[in-house]
Amino acid sequence: MKYSILFIIFLGNATAAFAQINESDTFLLQVRASLSGNYQNGNVNLLTIRSRLDFSVAPVRQWVLKSQNVGLYQAFGTVKADNDVFSRNFLYFRPQKRVYPFAIAFVSTNYRRKIEVRAFTGVGGTVQLVRQPTHLLKASVGMVYESTRFGGQTYNFPAYDGTGNIAVWRTTSWLYGRHDLLQKRLR
Repeated sequence: MKYSILFIIFLGNATAAFAQINESDTFLLQVRASLSGNYQNGNVNLLTIRSRLDFSVAPVRQWVLKSQNVGLYQAFGTVKADNDVFSRNFLYFRPQKRVYPFAIAFVSTNYRRKIEVRAFTGVGGTVQLVRQPTHLLKASVGMVYESTRFGGQTYNFPAYDGTGNIAVWRTTSWLYGRHDLLQKRLR
């Protein structure tokens, strides 16, 4: 029994591609999956389960779909402490170019913060400022519409009190860099 559980955990941590999943890579399909957990029994009973599924697929060279998904479940005895999901999804058009557009959709839940579902969608653009084999620096900007449904209706800002759903437009910006040093032994 112990060995079969270890085998399942090992299998869950296997990867199809060992490189970082990046939309401008030349792979047509990249997958990374992991499942891990911890059970502790004693004066405190604790169960933690973490899962991750990342993939990038390029059905045709000009379009790339990238998805990063994380789950967390945690309980102390019979009391649930976390039951969260976070899914980030991007659709890129010609990501091999120096400048390219993208569409974005995020979905998440957060048990402790009483977020039943948060979703935002939008569009934006990315510019690759540095593109070298061992160095990459990208900047992105976008506009998204966010809608969040909460389990409660009392907030830090009284103006929102009594509202179960809050929706806002946001501008977003990202800066991403990767530098491989010491002959790719340090990233």
